[in-house]
Amino acid sequence: MGRVRSDPDPLQDYCVSPPHSPHQHIFLNGNLCKDPTKVTVSDFTTSALSKPGDTRANPFMTNVTLTTTTNLPGLNTMGLTMGRLDFGASGVVPPHMLCLNSSMEVLLASGAKPPLEVWWHVQSLIY
Repeated sequence: MGRVRSDPDPLQDYCVSPPHSPHQHIFLNGNLCKDPTKVTVSDFTTSALSKPGDTRANPFMTNVTLTTTTNLPGLNTMGLTMGRLDFGASGVVPPHMLCLNSSMEVLLASGAKPPLEVWWHVQSLIY
């Protein structure tokens, strides 16, 4: 298995992923780059995170909504992911591991009492 690294000196600032086509031949990070002259503001915006998810669909009473290059094409090659985590009443996050990943969570609304405000997770912790 090869190593995965970021490109500290990319050849281009962005590579917007176009809608999938059967005629794609040149791939970058699994997706063809859209012609830079056809890139629009809508390639860098999404409403995918604006709607609450169904927290009744699993026993943990949580729902995760993630951005992908399908709903946010401008993320292609950026090395970023944004997500929304919704908790139902008595919802919990099961123990999990994020390898070589940093994340920041911000609590926007809650019926819980402080100190649940903002918390950070450091790389490669099990929590």
